[in-house]
This record gives sequence, C-alpha cells and structure tokens, in this order.
Amino acid sequence: MKMLIGLLSLAASLTAFGSSVETKTFFYDGTRQSVELLFQGEKTHTEYRLERRQTICYREQYMGNRTVCTGGGSSPRYCTSHPVYQTVAYPCSETVSVPYEVHDYYVDARVIVDVTNLTGLATPGETIKVTLEGDYLSFSALGSKKFFVTAKKKDVETGFNGQVKMIDALLAVELQEAAPLISALKMDDLSVNGNFLKFSTNKMNNIGLNLKVERKKLFGDEMVFDRDLTEEEVQINGDEAEVNFLRLGFELSKGKYEITATSMVKFDGDILNKDQFSGLSTSKKLVYRVK
Repeated sequence: MKMLIGLLSLAASLTAFGSSVETKTFFYDGTRQSVELLFQGEKTHTEYRLERRQTICYREQYMGNRTVCTGGGSSPRYCTSHPVYQTVAYPCSETVSVPYEVHDYYVDARVIVDVTNLTGLATPGETIKVTLEGDYLSFSALGSKKFFVTAKKKDVETGFNGQVKMIDALLAVELQEAAPLISALKMDDLSVNGNFLKFSTNKMNNIGLNLKVERKKLFGDEMVFDRDLTEEEVQINGDEAEVNFLRLGFELSKGKYEITATSMVKFDGDILNKDQFSGLSTSKKLVYRVK
C-alpha cells in the first residue's frame, strides 16, 4: 500500500504543473474579416529535486540444497545436489528525482486574426485556432476542405512590462480554393529527350516541382540532383512542361538513371489545415538508359 501511494504521488507531481495552455478560435464564415483574441497565461520551467522514498526491494535468498538422482535399476544411479533460492521481498529506500515547476513570468497576448478570401466563393465556415502555451503561439485550422487555409503573414512582437511578458501578434490568413490545385497536380507522359525532361501538366500558381535524378551503379547509387525547382527552371508550353538538365548544372552521360519528378501544392506560408487533405503531391518515376 505504501508503494502504491508513493507511485500515485509521483504521477501527480508529473502532471499537476506546467506552463498554461489556452486555445481560442475564430469561426470565419464571411460575415466578418478579422477578430482580436486576448490570452493570459503563465510560463514555467521544470527543475528537479532528490527525495528519499520507501519502497520494496527483492533479493534471492538461499534456502538449502535439493538432491536430484537419475538412473537406477540396471543403470548406474547418479545423484547431484543443487542449491535452491527463493525471491524474498523486504522494505528499503531509494533516491528518486522529482520534477517540479518553477514560475518564470506571466504572459499577456493579443492576437489579431485577419482573413482574406481570394476566391470570392462562399464558405460554409473555417475554424482558425490560436494556442498560447506558456509564451509560445501556434496556429492551426479546421475547415470545410473547400479551401486551403494558408498563413500569408505571421508577425509576433514581444516585450516585458515588469514581470509580465507582452505578446502582440498578427496572423494574416488567405483562403485558396483547393479542388483546382489538387487536380492540377497531375503529371503524365514523363519522358527524356537528350538532356530534356518532358511531361504533361497544368500550369497554375502554387504548384511546385521537385526533381530527383539518381545514377544506378552496381556498388551503390549516385545522387546526381535532388531539389525543388524554381519557376524559371520549368518551361511551360500549353499543357507540356520541359526541364533542361544542362540549365540545372548536369547532363546525362552514359549509364542508367532513375528520374523522379514530384509536383506538389506549395504556398509561401504554412497550410494551416494541411492535415485535412491527402494527396498534396504526385510523383512519376522513369528509368532511362544513356548508351
């Protein structure tokens, strides 16, 4: 029973303290464009102290010998002696490290959330969440999946007023229609012609391209190229895209290559509701041999 009480006390000490956490939301349905959210919290840090506590220990206690015999009858009989031990519990004490929270300062935060709907389409509602944990602000969104909710701008200014940390923040959010971007991720007819990679695609803003080129070798592959491409490095003619390897700084010499092109939804800021979407990228792989 004493051991159980000690464990419960330790569990309480681990969960009873910590910097404050508060989440507030802005439900955007188009009727208002911005909101002011006010927070009050506390920042703490964890320290540890050593405590001596009673517990139960165990040891192996010698209980004597046991004789074991084999054989007999027409066979020789052999007997051997084996020591016998028993696990015995006994009261003891141990030194444990116990965490406890130390107050650093109080926190006052003012967050302006401003939303711009770039599409003009009506929204059934997008929930934008702001969380203050200690003195750290984080942002997320949960919406209709009709839009990408992106953080176009995040400005956070801090300062102290006595023992209170003051936070003044602006979160500028944009709504971008999701369906056209997701459909634009398609990538067909991947092919190589000399030092040019060609494929069919739809050119749209906020669609990025990553290119990975590996040279296949018997004793370990060689990475030739692997990074996101800039808009200037991808030439679009109608619904066909073209990438010049020479312009990227390499050429396909004799050998076998594995070329992977990946198109992805890409914004300057974070997609706050990214977890609501699957398939935000499409990859095509091509094995090509230069003779």
